[in-house]
Amino acid sequence: MEVGILARFSDYSGRNVVLAWNTAVHIRRRHPDVTEFLGDIGNVVITPDFVHWRARTDSYFFYKSGVLTGTL
Repeated sequence: MEVGILARFSDYSGRNVVLAWNTAVHIRRRHPDVTEFLGDIGNVVITPDFVHWRARTDSYFFYKSGVLTGTL
């Protein structure tokens, strides 16, 4: 694995998704309530229930039911 890269995935549509170390640090600092779910990121981007594209930041947000309750 490359330095600074924690994980790589292909999302549900085949796009490459990278979880970088600095992104994980951002999540831990700014969104501590989801830190415990970082291990579920691969599952969420591969099989999301909903995907939202934010034009302002040109980024995608992936959502999956059951992640927060542990009922994936």
